[in-house]
Amino acid sequence: MKSLALDPGQVSASAPRPSTRLGDLLISGDFITQDQLDQALKHQKTKGGRLGGCLIKLGFLTEEILHSVLSRQCGIDVIDPVSCEVDPDVLKLLPRDWASRLTILPIRREGNVLFVALSDPNDVVMLDEVKFRTGMRITPLLASEAQIREAIDKHYGSPKDMELRKVFDDLPEPEQQEGQNLQVVGEDHQELDTEALKSQSEEAPIIRLVNFILVDSLRSGASDIHIEPFEKELRVRFRVDGVLKTVMSPPVKLKDALTSRLKIMARLNISEKRVPQDGRIRIRTRVTGKLKDLDFRVSVLPCLFGEKIVLRLLDK
Repeated sequence: MKSLALDPGQVSASAPRPSTRLGDLLISGDFITQDQLDQALKHQKTKGGRLGGCLIKLGFLTEEILHSVLSRQCGIDVIDPVSCEVDPDVLKLLPRDWASRLTILPIRREGNVLFVALSDPNDVVMLDEVKFRTGMRITPLLASEAQIREAIDKHYGSPKDMELRKVFDDLPEPEQQEGQNLQVVGEDHQELDTEALKSQSEEAPIIRLVNFILVDSLRSGASDIHIEPFEKELRVRFRVDGVLKTVMSPPVKLKDALTSRLKIMARLNISEKRVPQDGRIRIRTRVTGKLKDLDFRVSVLPCLFGEKIVLRLLDK
């Protein structure tokens, strides 16, 4: 088997027709042997997957050579979908779940022609499925599966980004109700509607947002969570390996509801906003298939634009 980069002279002078079988083409180009092809076909029959992917997994072929041969076999271009600029309107032509399931990415549209990045241009069933879904003619562009999956996360958003976006999309618009907002009555006195705060904190989107923050901190291996209100921003940071990293910025309008939800979970006084408070949240959740009991030590500190909350994770 040849492991060097593909040279144009290694494939027959006349470009093979797309109907040429990949295995025969690789053997005729002296990239694999018949025995290696038989092993790959046996692996494909038992494990599934594409023939090219099986050859790579067995170590008989490199991805670079496979793409070069596929490009010549089908007469299509090789691209890097991660570095491509993709119009958001083009992404709307194919939902993320379809793109992820089929491992393809729409790149650009020209009239009624949709250019898509894929790893196997010989998969006519998949191409027909995309054509039926979009109602457009499909022009394939070649890329590796790893590149396509990375590009899907970049352009559509990672599963974590999608989950968080869904939580934000479900958040209700704030309603201006009497007693809902803080009112300054005197120099040292504040009046607030604790029932309204409690009601806001128990709305399903707020509960999902808090649960998302706590569970995501576990997945990220964080030791601390910092929730910090600013004048025009609400920032959530995780401490991972001793370094604080900003992980999300929820809408600042959620400041009071988010704070109240965490106070209720930690059994703190939601009506007290002028003095520090300490408490703890005990949760039981499944992380990487294991059921865990965890403690979050909660510290609430008054600051200029509200209350800063620090949660320290203690894995029991």
